[in-house]
Amino acid sequence: MNELAQHMVDTVKEWQCKIGVRKEKMDLFYPLESLKELLQLDPAASTEELEKILTEFQKENTSLFGKLHFWKEKKRYGIEIPEDGVIHIAETIPDPEFLKSFLKVIQNPASNMDDVCNCFQQFAKEKEDVLHQENMVHDGLGSVFYFEKDSTERYVYCVEDDDFGLTYHRFTRKEYEDLK
Repeated sequence: MNELAQHMVDTVKEWQCKIGVRKEKMDLFYPLESLKELLQLDPAASTEELEKILTEFQKENTSLFGKLHFWKEKKRYGIEIPEDGVIHIAETIPDPEFLKSFLKVIQNPASNMDDVCNCFQQFAKEKEDVLHQENMVHDGLGSVFYFEKDSTERYVYCVEDDDFGLTYHRFTRKEYEDLK
């Protein structure tokens, strides 16, 4: 599975874990730079080149997503995954093990940052991986967690505990590095 397809599946699974499986289409939005990066295109690639690659991407991934619809909106692209694609992902791709554990902690109103740390530490121990933790509160990113091996979990999690409780943002490693 290429990077864009993996990211799309991961995003659909994240929402399905959060709110359940809904029998409806899902719209995903990607900044132009992120989309080019996920498709491994040169950042200077033209709109025509990008749209040609998106057409090929759709043909190669119809069995996974169904017939995708793409549109450009200012400096980002929208990708509509039809209802049958969303259901197919729910039925054929297991929920990510770490994400399920993490969301259980995040969605519990009684949880705090120590519970989040424990969740990451326990998973690192189970997977025999190294957990990295950074305090980026001063940069507006909160507490940052990621595993050394992508095979454990490929995303970087930025978690904050504020007046609204625990909240998080999830980034690819490249997106996170660009934020720092």
